Amino acid sequence: MSHAKISQSFAIFNSGIYSMGRDELIKRIFYIDYREAWVLKKEIVRFTDDERSCAEEVLLKMVGDSKLGFLVMEALSELRSNKAIPIMYENLADEKLDEVSKLMLASCIYKINKDSGLIVKGISLFRALKNKFSVIHSMYYLAQMNCAETRQVIEEYVGHTEYLVSYNAKRFLEIMMADQRTNSQ
Repeated sequence: MSHAKISQSFAIFNSGIYSMGRDELIKRIFYIDYREAWVLKKEIVRFTDDERSCAEEVLLKMVGDSKLGFLVMEALSELRSNKAIPIMYENLADEKLDEVSKLMLASCIYKINKDSGLIVKGISLFRALKNKFSVIHSMYYLAQMNCAETRQVIEEYVGHTEYLVSYNAKRFLEIMMADQRTNSQ
């Protein structure tokens, strides 16, 4: 390898995500304030292949972090990390987890490997929810699976007596249809 190639490789390694520690990576791909947090999907989409690979390695080391655990899983699913699938399936089987957490994991795994069995599991978990706020929150994860079966389940909530449930069902159906149009082009 020429000196120029080595220098170029070293410069790439020392720039961007490679030089980022855990805290810098968190700032780049997670939005966190005092009451909420989420994954910055638009930022992850802009990663180069090398950045994605490095982010995947850092995130896999962060999986056990109880403060960021589920956000890390969502970020790994946005990266389409096949290395995270065994960890996600293991967590999905954890009896201690509630239905919302399991639905989130099912959604993350489905995003990576399109395991159709997770659609049935996700719908079952969603239907087990009784609290309207859990239903509203979980519609997001069910909508992430975006297939005929999940759309049908969400459509059932369009006429719900609780305004917020009905409103969110309509909103997620619109998002699902827009995503479907975008993906079919």
